[in-house]
Amino acid sequence: MNNYPTFLDIHCTNFGPVNPVADAETELENLQMADNHQIVKYNITFNELSSLKDGWKLPTLCCVYYHGLPTCIKNEMSHTAKPTTLKGICFIAQTIDHCYWEHHAEVARKS
Repeated sequence: MNNYPTFLDIHCTNFGPVNPVADAETELENLQMADNHQIVKYNITFNELSSLKDGWKLPTLCCVYYHGLPTCIKNEMSHTAKPTTLKGICFIAQTIDHCYWEHHAEVARKS
């Protein structure tokens, strides 16, 4: 076989996911940001998976995004009014995460 696009098509048909949208939904519902990760990794994965879920409404995505955040970020968010948009929740979470890692670097420099 010397037609690469045909090869890729056959390969994906035989070895690819049966239902990539359902797989993305499951991964999205189980997505958790690890305590030792910066939020950029979580956001990239969340955005990749949520891009496959066209039928989900924004309030659902907000809830799923918030649910996957670590407790330390949720605790800090509890001191402010919780945003009602995905963009707002992402901004607050990124700000909190940035402050955490900035403080973590300061402590490491002093040690």
